[in-house]
Amino acid sequence: MTEKTCTKCGEMKAINAFAFQSRKGKDGTYHRYGVCKKCRIAQVMEWRKRNPKKVTAAQRKYIENNREEVNRRSRDWCKENRFRHALTSSRATAKKRNHAPCIATAKELSAAFTGKCMVCGIPEIECAKRLSIDHSHSTGKFRGFLCRRCNKALGLLQDSPEIISSLLEYIIEKEQIWLRE
Repeated sequence: MTEKTCTKCGEMKAINAFAFQSRKGKDGTYHRYGVCKKCRIAQVMEWRKRNPKKVTAAQRKYIENNREEVNRRSRDWCKENRFRHALTSSRATAKKRNHAPCIATAKELSAAFTGKCMVCGIPEIECAKRLSIDHSHSTGKFRGFLCRRCNKALGLLQDSPEIISSLLEYIIEKEQIWLRE
């Protein structure tokens, strides 16, 4: 394998440690930079710090000229990273409240997502905010997605099957009394 010396750091490195230049030389072939990739990255980052206005202008120009591509990439990134972000946020909240964090993976969340609250069935698009990740506060096991109202109600009922069933019995009993009157 051929080696080359970096003009910046002076180290002898394998030829593949040097990036190709973006334009062809006089002989019609692409040449490699004289600076290794590691030093080249440092040079570019240093230039970007010294020239923030030029960087911003170049970014804006790229976005103007490639609007559809930028929008497509943004949508794709959001689809891929939505549940990863939600999971990170959910775990941080659980930690603040001394609950066990959700142990599900972003892939598991993505596979379980139906777009509707698992209790009341309201579609996420009709909710004021995105559906919440519901998980057991004691085990961390993922249970499903809930709208804010159902999630809050479950929290107020302390995730207790006994309280929930007592409340259900109460409502049924009182409904029957009201219906008789």
